[in-house]
Amino acid sequence: AHGKPLSSSFKIEKNQFIIICVDEEKEMASGCSIDALGKVMREIDEEYQLGLFDRMKASFIENGEVKTLKLNDFKSKVRNGEISKDIQVFDFSKNTYLEFIGNFLLPFDRSWAAGIK
Repeated sequence: AHGKPLSSSFKIEKNQFIIICVDEEKEMASGCSIDALGKVMREIDEEYQLGLFDRMKASFIENGEVKTLKLNDFKSKVRNGEISKDIQVFDFSKNTYLEFIGNFLLPFDRSWAAGIK
């Protein structure tokens, strides 16, 4: 945005995930604004020891409960059947709010986890 104010909002999803959106129809988010957001999020992460930037985790819903495991543990438990394929898996790779609404939480078969061998 190169110093221009952005129209943005955030919400906490499932009491665990911070979702941040910018209305890019009004003003595009620039590298500077993304870097500034990253800096603020890292400060929050450090202060509260949240592990927000640990990408080696998998989050899913099993029996109505949100669970998060280390990625290797998740893969291992899926392979050996400790985690049923009857779960829903969170996909954090969404870049737009529309993608988030439709594809943030997916059935196992439609998620990235379906590729675990």
